[in-house]
Amino acid sequence: MSDSLSQHPDAASRFFDNYLILLDRNKMPDKRRCWYVKHVEDFIRAQNRRKVKGLSGHDVSGYLAMLGRHNRLQDWQFSQCIDAMWILYIEDLASISLDLITSSIRISARRNVKPSTFIRPIRRP
Repeated sequence: MSDSLSQHPDAASRFFDNYLILLDRNKMPDKRRCWYVKHVEDFIRAQNRRKVKGLSGHDVSGYLAMLGRHNRLQDWQFSQCIDAMWILYIEDLASISLDLITSSIRISARRNVKPSTFIRPIRRP
């Protein structure tokens, strides 16, 4: 997937086509896919033109923490955002280290942890 999405519309189209394929592989119902794409678009927009593949786990954690601080999402929407990031990074951008979003975040999200209580993931040694 390309990183400079805003400068290359074809690249952006391919990026999201690939993301939709990942959602299909993860058996995401059609009615939810648009929301997962929206979460990824919001994440990319928040990165101020930084390359998606060049972001670190700290960047993803910071974004999720910012969402929690602003408290604009319902708990289920926050959990959905975490899932969207998980699919984006773990399923597709495998070249990025796996500490981007650890299983502890995923487990916390599944247990309906409120966004305001979001804690940064513990890095694995």
